[in-house]
Amino acid sequence: MGRYQRAYEQMLSKTSTRHAPWFVVPADHKWFTRVAIAELIGDTLAGLDLAFPKPSKGTAGRARGSAPASRSVVIAIVGARG
Repeated sequence: MGRYQRAYEQMLSKTSTRHAPWFVVPADHKWFTRVAIAELIGDTLAGLDLAFPKPSKGTAGRARGSAPASRSVVIAIVGARG
């Protein structure tokens, strides 16, 4: 294993967390890359258990600010060179 590969693996292992995971997606075939990313996004959104907020008394029809995201996702797309 070369220096670059070791550094790459070390970076992923030290920066990927449960709160903000890394997903390495191969980019050799566009169709597969798109399917894999769509699945990751769908799974992440499903795991957030989102629901529309209930309006407070007297605020029906008014826009309200949204809460900050509780989870971040980083997706790295990698492809073979050569």
